[in-house]
Amino acid sequence: MMNLGVLSLLFVLFAIVLGFVKKMNTGLIAIGLALIIGRIGGISDNDVIAGFNTSLFVMLLGVTYLFSIANCNGTWSSLPKRLWLWQGSGQSLSR
Repeated sequence: MMNLGVLSLLFVLFAIVLGFVKKMNTGLIAIGLALIIGRIGGISDNDVIAGFNTSLFVMLLGVTYLFSIANCNGTWSSLPKRLWLWQGSGQSLSR
């Protein structure tokens, strides 16, 4: 049987590839795969879920949601244009 560490690494790589190919959230795929690895290793689902830091997850979810809204409503794409106009003459911002 394969070492759980090697299997976890393979599952993470699979989650990244699947996320890019299918345009899905890689983190959610990885959480699902973590549950599968836990079952293979004989760890209960509750113990696997208990290993996740909930406050960090909620913060990352909120930041991702914020930037998703900024991307969808055009704020994210118009920001460089507005900074360029705000800067004025087009000189370097470091001056």
